[in-house]
Amino acid sequence: MATYEEDHDLPENSISPAPPSASQTRRHRLNLTEFFERAPPAPPSPTHHHPTTTEPHSPAATTDAFRLLASAFTQLDTNTPLMATLIELLRAEAEDPSVRGRVGGGVGVPVGWEDGLERVGRGELGVLGRGEGVCPICNEVFLDDPYPLVVRLPCHPNHLFDLECIQPWLKLHTTCPLDRMQLVKEKPKPPTPQPEEDEEEWDDTYG
Repeated sequence: MATYEEDHDLPENSISPAPPSASQTRRHRLNLTEFFERAPPAPPSPTHHHPTTTEPHSPAATTDAFRLLASAFTQLDTNTPLMATLIELLRAEAEDPSVRGRVGGGVGVPVGWEDGLERVGRGELGVLGRGEGVCPICNEVFLDDPYPLVVRLPCHPNHLFDLECIQPWLKLHTTCPLDRMQLVKEKPKPPTPQPEEDEEEWDDTYG
């Protein structure tokens, strides 16, 4: 697991700073306590070799999770075309489960998948062009946060998000909210075993 210094692009062995005050924190924060209580459990990681058990999860709870995330995004009041699209999509997924399969929704990324996402440090954030240094979900400048925790999705080098903003989306989807690219590589299927050729019977009349 990454250290605090690694997550926030700070020098090694530096003293962890005190939590930012209310005046230092950014305006938009998602209240997702109920959402995470209702969201379906993450599937096991393909690289996890130990059996895992999860509590049974009802379809109604999953439907509630889509509605709750749509509600939380609405409360952000960011008024961007992307946010309007995401809210509309989440509501459609809540009403019609068949929509989920078409957009990579219904099942989130495997356990621990987010831990492997590339962290983007303050140095790189500081040289981003206009419009690139803003989280597409909360629509706030990354560097307005005194301790930004920004990740890059593997589908495109410019698809950067606040980790706390993209995590709930990845709890319900395996696709990027910007381009709908599949983020989780499917485990290759084992090759189909070929039928063995019948060995020729030994005929002792020869040689």
